[in-house]
Amino acid sequence: MMSLSMLSRIFKYLTLTFVVLLLDSCSDNNNDSDVFNKICATSISLSNSKQAIDIWYDGNLNLESPVVVFIHGGGWNSGDKSVWDVSFANAFLSFGITSVSLNYRLAPHVTIAEQLNDIDEAISWINDNIGFYGGDSSKIYIVGHSAGAHLAALAGLKNDINGIICIDGGEYLNEMPDNMSEDSDYYILLKDVFRIAIGNNEPSKYVPYYQVESGKRHPIMLLYQADEQYRALANEKFAEKLRLNGYYVSMFPTWNLGHMGVYNQLANSNSAAMLEVIDFIRSH
Repeated sequence: MMSLSMLSRIFKYLTLTFVVLLLDSCSDNNNDSDVFNKICATSISLSNSKQAIDIWYDGNLNLESPVVVFIHGGGWNSGDKSVWDVSFANAFLSFGITSVSLNYRLAPHVTIAEQLNDIDEAISWINDNIGFYGGDSSKIYIVGHSAGAHLAALAGLKNDINGIICIDGGEYLNEMPDNMSEDSDYYILLKDVFRIAIGNNEPSKYVPYYQVESGKRHPIMLLYQADEQYRALANEKFAEKLRLNGYYVSMFPTWNLGHMGVYNQLANSNSAAMLEVIDFIRSH
């Protein structure tokens, strides 16, 4: 006879298949690793058409693996979860790690506050359901690139997760829009986009630097371009604030890779950056 917990689990799964849109596909993996045999992808729509997640997992569903949740960049007003594709998923699965990439609604149609609500909803769903895909909800790590690093820091500081990985975040990790640099064409443009994305909300609530004290002290890894001084200084300032407040911080500077090149290191299971990320996950 089935236990009540087993019946509850089956009912929850059956309900899940009717509530969300599931588009499943699995294919044989050509990687020689014996960690997994099939790489599977599932796309799930949440509250609206822009709020959706892709889950990349081992087709055997027998791992109870760590889970990385990826938040794309794009200056808060562009980008898509598809930037995390099979090459990134494959690299993480080769280490026995399930990955999830998510979409959120974009500015100027919504503010950063609403984007964080979208991310919170996705994390809550992942916590409740990732076990059906072989993931372990007690081992969740939030990863973000560029503006996604900013959102990952804000979401990670308040959610119950294992760690945060920020990839090539910038001055917006620390500075409110009016204080961002004027001597860089990049920031002259970005500060206006950032101001629009904050909307009428109190800016300090959406700058990670000012949210550190209220955080849950999750370990944080900062992966960034050291040859771009404005990014190096931004990450160093953020790391100093974190450490002063008792956080464990791992810093991994890179050179001669470019903004997307830093991110693309995570699609290469043999890159130094990827191995550092894996060590961070396994250590926390």
